Amino acid sequence: MILAFVHLGTAIPRYLKENILRSLRLFPEVNVSLVCDYDLDVKDWDLPRGSKFRIYKWSRALLTLREIEILEKLENDSSFRSGYWSLTIERLFALTSIFAETDQPLLHIESDVLLFPNFPMSRFDHKISPLIWGAARDGEDIAAIFFVRSNRDMCSFRKIAFDLLETNPRHTDMSLLYEIRNRGLISVGVLPFITDHKQNTPDLRTKNINTVHLFDSFKGNFDVAPLGMWLTGIDPRNTYGFLVLRDDKQLNRIGYYSNVPQNAKFNLDESGCLWNDDVPVYSLHIHSKQVSLFSPEWVPKLRELVLRSQKLGTKIEGFNLRLFFSLLIENFRHNSFLNYIYSFFKWSFHRMSSKFHD
Repeated sequence: MILAFVHLGTAIPRYLKENILRSLRLFPEVNVSLVCDYDLDVKDWDLPRGSKFRIYKWSRALLTLREIEILEKLENDSSFRSGYWSLTIERLFALTSIFAETDQPLLHIESDVLLFPNFPMSRFDHKISPLIWGAARDGEDIAAIFFVRSNRDMCSFRKIAFDLLETNPRHTDMSLLYEIRNRGLISVGVLPFITDHKQNTPDLRTKNINTVHLFDSFKGNFDVAPLGMWLTGIDPRNTYGFLVLRDDKQLNRIGYYSNVPQNAKFNLDESGCLWNDDVPVYSLHIHSKQVSLFSPEWVPKLRELVLRSQKLGTKIEGFNLRLFFSLLIENFRHNSFLNYIYSFFKWSFHRMSSKFHD
């Protein structure tokens, strides 16, 4: 199987580089790949000796003319973070560059997803669902972890996805994946995740017979976003430069994860594996992009956050002034400066009000 990262549009961020190096150290027997859309020089990356790492260059030439036209007609906000929403869709199709050369099963993880040492690589195999991804809430699924069994399954996914994008060019990657699964257009396995009941996949608001629940296959849970957002913080770009930890309100907006902090009992064992009571948690989405959590010193840093999580309550951990100014400049360039300032004061007032009322 191939463990695949994808990064399009901009230079490789440091947290992605550290995550790739960490994955190579942690899983030396696994083929790790990076798909990007420019020539990348990794001579100074200090790759582990004997590591199985390969770079694939993505080009839309691997798509049909119709598919290229559909991508070019997407109606997502192109000014947001250099076309972020369109690129999150295109990165799923960029996996085609790997399948053009091999028919091995492929496991794509997003750049800020942390895999633990007990991650069940071997259980993602030909006997499992042709496609696997995560669910977040009604109307949105998440490809933080995205498994494709074969090139044939990738071709089926591409056809269905482009048909839906042609009909609705406003799709995000999350709404697109949800519609594919909810309409039962292809068999999809849903990664098990922590819920109110600790280890049971809840009602996913779909009655189609093509949704497969996989807790029995993995005997553990995966985090597609909310747990990592709660435990390690929200991306400061979303919170005006502030790093916000243990935000119950943010978690509760994602319906399938409501009340998790009140029911979960997290523990990081000596080998660096995360547990909720006696159930393993195989991955953590580091939404805050904290580089230290991908570094060789990630265990003590994460253990500190896990221990502190036992004290419930939202915590503002820090403020990145440089990031805040860069966000101001970005919004000024896109003629949204006044709206951004208004939103900032509204968010700050809400935070202060919540603090005094909690």
